[in-house]
Amino acid sequence: MKMTCNSLACEIAIAPDFTFHSGVPCDLAPAAVQYAVRRFFCKSGRICHDCTWASWQLRLASPRRRRPQRWSYVLPAVLLELPGAWARVTVSVNAVGVQVHRVALLREYPGQTGRDR
Repeated sequence: MKMTCNSLACEIAIAPDFTFHSGVPCDLAPAAVQYAVRRFFCKSGRICHDCTWASWQLRLASPRRRRPQRWSYVLPAVLLELPGAWARVTVSVNAVGVQVHRVALLREYPGQTGRDR
């Protein structure tokens, strides 16, 4: 799937070591979760812009500085049209584009403990 922001474009793909973890009851296949994440990244203005720009910068960098950047996003699961309250998506951005490495569906915000409520 291709992400486009202004005149910049990059690919969004699933990493070969993709893992899916669900802390909530979920009957979705990993392929459906992968599609939901790729579709959200392509449609989300700010995330699409940041990832596309970072990928473009890595293409222009010298070969020694082309190290992939790894990011983790915690998003409301409803934005991805997935069950649960929150989704943690781990991606890496390289010169080719964005690779999704892990998706975890969570019941509550990851920083929240029982005493914080």
